[in-house]
Amino acid sequence: ANGSGINKFVTNFLERRCLTGQGGE
Repeated sequence: ANGSGINKFVTNFLERRCLTGQGGE
């Protein structure tokens, strides 16, 4: 299991969610 890859994926997902929540709508 690639912890670094998973962490990056989760971080990217959370960041996208945050950006979408703030400036998406």
